[in-house]
Amino acid sequence: MYIWVFVLALVLLTAERSYAQGLGPVVPTPVDTSVSKNNPKKTKTVASKKQRLGKSRKARAQLAIVEVEGAAVYQFPNFDSPILEYLRAGTKVMASLKPKTGIGGFGAFYRVRLQNKKLGWMADVDLLPQFKEDPRNRKKQTANPEYEELKEQAKMAAREPIYFEKYLGPGLGMVQFTEKFDGGELSSDVMMFGFRSMGPGVLFDGPPMDFSLMFSIEAPDYYTKFANGPATGFFLISDVLMPFPIVEGRSGMFTIGLGPMITYTHFQVAVKNSNIDSQEVRLGLVGGAGYMHRFSKFALRLDAKYYYERTAYLGAHLSFLFFKK
Repeated sequence: MYIWVFVLALVLLTAERSYAQGLGPVVPTPVDTSVSKNNPKKTKTVASKKQRLGKSRKARAQLAIVEVEGAAVYQFPNFDSPILEYLRAGTKVMASLKPKTGIGGFGAFYRVRLQNKKLGWMADVDLLPQFKEDPRNRKKQTANPEYEELKEQAKMAAREPIYFEKYLGPGLGMVQFTEKFDGGELSSDVMMFGFRSMGPGVLFDGPPMDFSLMFSIEAPDYYTKFANGPATGFFLISDVLMPFPIVEGRSGMFTIGLGPMITYTHFQVAVKNSNIDSQEVRLGLVGGAGYMHRFSKFALRLDAKYYYERTAYLGAHLSFLFFKK
């Protein structure tokens, strides 16, 4: 009897020591979600693990754009299935990542969800998916460049014609500036810089207008013919044209225009023993023709202008314009 009591006591004592040394049953301890100030990278929270697991999940659907006008949405993946509705070209839908072979082995169909939350099936030839199968690894999906191109075209189609959009931005030009001297005319090619704005509401509420202000911080070279040294000064040309579109497409427009102009010159010239400070303001007319091509958020425009004030001269201009909503 005493032997059994001694054995039982020995077993309990051994178990108690083992438990105290950490060899007993493991009790899960709560994770400390607080970040240590001394070493913030050392602590990892359960929430961060869930976020990482959530990011690693693969997408089960993708965006797709309808390529053809009047594309049919079928109730089942079969061309003889009832048609739920027809979609216009450019409509966006949610589609499955891969098409499924149709019932009876005819055709391939994407499972789609429409904007009204309806579910249906569409033929793969009617849709342009956001992703496509990687030819090097069929288990992977890669971005579809044709989708991005069609997406951009759909954005452009939804915008107003170029003639009714507003643009503004910098420009540069080469002007064959001409002035009269002693009954004759002197001209010189001068590089000019400036600002341009075109579209409705440029100067006031009303039809589209084309306003430009160009300036040069150098005097024309012909002053050196009769001056003792190089002339200094500046001049500016400003004009407002009423543009008339001749040919207009979705991304390009060719226009002609006519309107008033103003020229201001301020030059200092040393002639013999005197310094001449010349200032002059001249009014006139300007006619122009140009082509403009727009992109998603900006446009490029190239113009040829004919200036007519006290003299007549030509100019060529290139403008880099930003779209303004």
